[in-house]
Amino acid sequence: MLAVAIILTTLGIYLLNNHGALTRKMKNQILGISTNIVAASLFCNLYGVTRGLFIYLAMFALLGMLLTFLLGSKKRV
Repeated sequence: MLAVAIILTTLGIYLLNNHGALTRKMKNQILGISTNIVAASLFCNLYGVTRGLFIYLAMFALLGMLLTFLLGSKKRV
């Protein structure tokens, strides 16, 4: 279940990410938020509510930073 939660968090971040900014597509926003809610509930189920939310937020921050760096961001002129 831990691997599923990490994969869902990564998928949710990828759907919400648009070159370092929040995507404007409503479908991707809804899918990204819903997968992140499921991932957060899985972490809460595995580790308890408080510890699970902190672990989820740490994974969200780390994976969000990595995906932004790996996918690149828009260059502003």
